[in-house]
Amino acid sequence: MPVVLLNSGTLWFPPIDCPAGTTVKVECWGPGSGASSTPTQGTGGGGGAYAVSNSYAITPNDVLNGIPFIIPAGGAGTSAAATVAPGDASWSNGILNLFPASTWAGVAVGTLPAGWSINTSDTNITGAVTAYGVNNGYNFFDFRLHGTATGSTTYHVGANWLPATAALTYTMSGYFAVVGGSTANFTNLIFEADAGTASYGYLGTYFQLIFTPTAALTRVSSNAVMPATTTQIAPYIEFSYNTGAVVDITLRIAGWQIELGSTLTPYKSTPGYTLAKGGAAHAGTTGPAGGAAAACVYATAAYSGGNGASYNAAGSGGGGAGGPAGNGNTGLTTGIGGSGDAGAGGAGGASQTTSPGNPGGSSLLGGGGGGALLSVSGIGGAGGSPGGGGGAATVSGTGGNGAGGAIQLTYTATAWPSTRQSALAPFMAS
Repeated sequence: MPVVLLNSGTLWFPPIDCPAGTTVKVECWGPGSGASSTPTQGTGGGGGAYAVSNSYAITPNDVLNGIPFIIPAGGAGTSAAATVAPGDASWSNGILNLFPASTWAGVAVGTLPAGWSINTSDTNITGAVTAYGVNNGYNFFDFRLHGTATGSTTYHVGANWLPATAALTYTMSGYFAVVGGSTANFTNLIFEADAGTASYGYLGTYFQLIFTPTAALTRVSSNAVMPATTTQIAPYIEFSYNTGAVVDITLRIAGWQIELGSTLTPYKSTPGYTLAKGGAAHAGTTGPAGGAAAACVYATAAYSGGNGASYNAAGSGGGGAGGPAGNGNTGLTTGIGGSGDAGAGGAGGASQTTSPGNPGGSSLLGGGGGGALLSVSGIGGAGGSPGGGGGAATVSGTGGNGAGGAIQLTYTATAWPSTRQSALAPFMAS
């Protein structure tokens, strides 16, 4: 089982021994927070969370375009000021594709993807999946609509209700192409989505983009703010025509994406994101919370980082990182950092009176929190990699830095060219 450890925040292109279809285990450690300093603050930094997805399947889109990832630095220790919040460690992008099935699971000739349905009252118009596959790295299916309209003047095909939040802005995008027939006799093709309440009450159509597809697979997008009481949205395509119109089109549908914010970002196929949050920034004399498992996404297992200890005259240790064996441990007010990964990760740094303070132990299972610097000016102990929180400095100086996050990939290589036996050197941002 070869192991690949990513060494920067950029794109990872699957190597030849990890082609499309390879199942990859992805482990993420969120970064730790830096600690604070001075007798009036002096709190230990929080440790980062851990998340793992055991069955991410490499897609053709991944092979073609690469997979974005983020390995942020830990928060910096500061002098009499709030610690920098460290962000997250993320396999793929922190801006996630919230559309859960963009690879069209369950699609077949004559069968729509799982979670899709048709809505029309015109039984004289027929719609069905006629083909599916991969086009330019994007999973697609072709949907043919044909017949003579006799009643209703609209035909809807799309996904069932998906979770959404009121008052937030979402951007919806998708790729379309005409691969058979034509747009003749259609009054409009509209890419749109309805907003609804928890009881499926209709609140209105809030994404509504009229588009004219061509023979080239082309992306279109729209964004909207969700109205009050929204809990879900339903994205779909509306085919509009007049009564009596004779229509025949085969529309290629690919690369659907729904994301938070008003900025369109590169398409990210789903499922398969693993994100682990870092520790929080501290507030005054209260130790910051470690990265929470509840903030991790698309994970088969997730564990929280340990909290940083609150201010104590004897010094405050940083929290340890979560890891595959469990939650990180909380730093101690005696100045000792919490160990990482329920004790299986790096040991917490001990408090001391010589600057810099003792760092937390490093371990790929999770880094330990840094120890506090007691009764002297200087720098608190740094958190251990990955994800340990920094220790406090209780007189003056600078709290210890939190350790950066990490991402580790494990997969069984194909037989050719060879099965990899060694790992690249691990990298922990700091």
